[in-house]
Amino acid sequence: MSIGYGDSPFEANLSAYDGKKSEIKLNEEHNIFGFIDGKVESKVTIMHLDVDNLTSRGKTVSPYEISSLMFKLYARMSEFFLSKKSLSFFMGGDNFMVVANSDYKESAEEFIDIIKNEFGIELNCGIGTGKTARNAVKLATKSLDTIRDIRDSGKEKPEIYEII
Repeated sequence: MSIGYGDSPFEANLSAYDGKKSEIKLNEEHNIFGFIDGKVESKVTIMHLDVDNLTSRGKTVSPYEISSLMFKLYARMSEFFLSKKSLSFFMGGDNFMVVANSDYKESAEEFIDIIKNEFGIELNCGIGTGKTARNAVKLATKSLDTIRDIRDSGKEKPEIYEII
C-alpha cells in the first residue's frame, strides 16, 4: 500500500504513486510506502451518485443495454472529474463515488447538467464531508438516501443533497 497527500485527490494519488516508486517506507511491518504531510486536521469530501429511477428504464431496454449505458456514463464521469483533479469510481449497478476537490458542489452541478444533455438521464448526488474517508462515504450515502426518501414521499427532490 502507498499513501500520499496533495491539494487535490488527484495530486494525492500522484504523491502516493511517487512514494511507491521511491520505496520510502512509512511502516516496515505493514509494507506501507509513501509520504505524509503531518497535518492532523484534514477533511475529505465524497460524492455518491446514482441514476434516478433506473428501474423504470429497465422496462424498455435490456440489462445489457443498461450495463453499456453505465460504462459510458462512468467513462464520461472519469474524464470530467479527472479534469477537475478529482477521482471517480464505479461501485456497481448504477452507483458511483467521487473523491472530490474543494469546488465539489459546482463540479457536481456541472456534471449533472452535462449528463442530462448528453445522455438524457438524471443523476442524484449525495455529498458527505468528514475527517476520514469512511465517515465521508457514510454521510454521502446518507445524503443520497435522503434524496430518495424525498422523491419517494412525492415531494420535489433535490438533485444534490449534502451532509457535513
